[in-house]
Amino acid sequence: ASPAAADGAATLAAATCGALRARVSVVPGDGPVFLRSYDAASGSGAGAEPALNGAFTYDNALAAIALRACGDIAAARRIADALWMAAGADRSNVAGRLRNAYRPGPVEGTPVPPMGWWDAAQGRWDEDPYQVGSATGNLAWAGLALLTLGDATGDPRFAAGAATIGHWVVAHVQNGKPPAGFTGGLYGYDDAPQRLAWKSTEHNTDLAAMFSWLARRQPNAGWPAQASTARRFVAAQWNAAEQRFVVGTLPDGMTPNLKNSGIDSELWPLLLEDAAPGWRAGLAHVEAQYAVGDGFDFNDDRDGIWSEGTAQAALVYRA
Repeated sequence: ASPAAADGAATLAAATCGALRARVSVVPGDGPVFLRSYDAASGSGAGAEPALNGAFTYDNALAAIALRACGDIAAARRIADALWMAAGADRSNVAGRLRNAYRPGPVEGTPVPPMGWWDAAQGRWDEDPYQVGSATGNLAWAGLALLTLGDATGDPRFAAGAATIGHWVVAHVQNGKPPAGFTGGLYGYDDAPQRLAWKSTEHNTDLAAMFSWLARRQPNAGWPAQASTARRFVAAQWNAAEQRFVVGTLPDGMTPNLKNSGIDSELWPLLLEDAAPGWRAGLAHVEAQYAVGDGFDFNDDRDGIWSEGTAQAALVYRA
């Protein structure tokens, strides 16, 4: 990179680290905290839609990892502590299950309550069916955040928390239909949760990373086999004829999903430590089907730049 580009990246990184650090410091003390994902004034529906006031698990996991990269381990640890508490005790009485979103702010007890709000018009407490569900990829990212802070702090609780999440995933979403892998998770309310039977290339990539990390820490605990299952599923989604990844399967868990597209599924497998060299050819497909101006879209309709996907692409090119 040119000196100007390097200076610009450093400036952006410093500003981003400062923004994340400020979000954590708004909550006094050094106790566990979940960060709200959206400002009430941002977007067209954050103020009107109570569900958007939640603290999404995926966002908080990434914030913890980013803050550790920023060098602010104290702030990162506060989020990791909240994830650890959520993983240790869920209102379903099954440890290891995390919900897709929690109430933002300080986390003071267990089980950690998922996101919800009082609906004055209906006169009842309300929740969002996605937010009280458990998406497999979100659990994997929470595990990666805990492992990150475990390495950074030496606190064994965090690796143990990641292992607890891993055990829930193996018990509840592992699926042997060929290609064997892990399904999408659970959706809906606790009295009648819906099992998401499709398998995602993105989710299995996340799990391959988490299980591989757990395998390095606990090589005799069965994690190498789980990492291999997730990794083989990802490999099975490589379309050699078209030099790209398929996003996963249809709800039967076997038939390739050729209807949808997603840049995450195209890029993240390239970051696996044992990524096949041939997968790098998929970057040409990404450039042809997702590039928009100076960035990348979420899918191949190319109707605008997606900041997160553009950052993913930047990371893959750098790697």
